[in-house]
Amino acid sequence: MTGMLRRWLIAGVAMAAPPMGGCPEFTGPQGGGTVSDVPCLTPTEWLSAVPVDFMHRAESSAVDTLLFTTQTEDELFADAEDGARDFSPHQAVYRFDPESGDFSVVGESVWDAAEGQICSGCPGTVLGGPFEIQDGRLVFNGVVVPVAGRRAARIFDAAASECGSMSLEAGDVAAVLSIDGYVALLGASTGQHYHQLFSNVDGSQIGSTKRLAMGGLLEGTVGACWTSDGKYVIYEHGTQDIAIAGRICVVPVADALPGNGED
Repeated sequence: MTGMLRRWLIAGVAMAAPPMGGCPEFTGPQGGGTVSDVPCLTPTEWLSAVPVDFMHRAESSAVDTLLFTTQTEDELFADAEDGARDFSPHQAVYRFDPESGDFSVVGESVWDAAEGQICSGCPGTVLGGPFEIQDGRLVFNGVVVPVAGRRAARIFDAAASECGSMSLEAGDVAAVLSIDGYVALLGASTGQHYHQLFSNVDGSQIGSTKRLAMGGLLEGTVGACWTSDGKYVIYEHGTQDIAIAGRICVVPVADALPGNGED
């Protein structure tokens, strides 16, 4: 499988297969000694089916739970046979409960009845704001901004994401991934990974740094998604032979955003 380079031609429309990403199932030493400060999942119900498309959505506006599912190649083509994709059939559905920090498998009807916007795939890098990466350094309007890792790896701007937060002012916030290792062939990254939020207005960090247990020479690139309600940043990380999330980390960010409690 060719990961980000693979494209699907369905119903006359070229669809890009999403890049890979994610996190381990539990907090603790993982991935060559890296650790995670946030809830993570290894979606074992998916991996044996070799999925190719990763989706997530909020369960409803009344609760903060998130739902995750995926489609195999056969399901993806069957979904688009009528020319209108409705994200069915699909694989097992996982529910993330932010209160407990747990992931659980739920029935397909839970996904089908959910109210949230369906977001498909996570981009490898999303640019569009005043930040850029120059020789491993995060630069804001020409000024170097310190990051938690030894080098800045990727920027995920909320306003530029296909499923970016509709509750944020356009271009106000960017999630930045930094690493203690280096970016290897095809974008795979090594060492401890870090999530940070930065303001697109003045370049300052928003909230606290979170460690993400992911990365490895034999693993694929890390992608990230903002949920459509702006409450979470989802990181996904896979392997080079599985073009979909082999691990998923969910970073709650709502309390860190301006006006929501955390300085």
